[in-house]
Amino acid sequence: MRRPEVSRRQRGARPPLFDRLFDLDPAAADSADARLLKDADLRLSVARHLGHLLDCRSPAREAGQDLTVLDWGVPDMGALPPRDRRAQATWLAEVRRSLACFEPRLRNPELQLQTGTEAGRSTLCIRGSIGTADAAAPVLFELALEAAASGS
Repeated sequence: MRRPEVSRRQRGARPPLFDRLFDLDPAAADSADARLLKDADLRLSVARHLGHLLDCRSPAREAGQDLTVLDWGVPDMGALPPRDRRAQATWLAEVRRSLACFEPRLRNPELQLQTGTEAGRSTLCIRGSIGTADAAAPVLFELALEAAASGS
């Protein structure tokens, strides 16, 4: 299959592989394979993939182990003691590693975990930048996290 030609004047980022695979009408003039994501669409695409990544739990993994597609997701935070800063820092380091591997469009991510007043509720703030090779824009994503309820 031949890649569509893109004029040098057109600016944007190609949609990620999964978005192109899910294209309902690949023969259309604006198919995902031919379309370039503009700034707003790129932000939405990254936000959507961050949501998918953070909603999926990865299996236990050793520190320093190379990540593969089988490691998609982030470690479960449900077992983290709410006030244990060391455990939270370890979890954030694993999330940062997952972001670097599975969402490379997000550059220089800075993570902050804000624990909520309700038990089991937290907010993950992710600051970074996204963009094309020509320019990058700062972004902030705030994602609500809810620890899985333990019990019967």
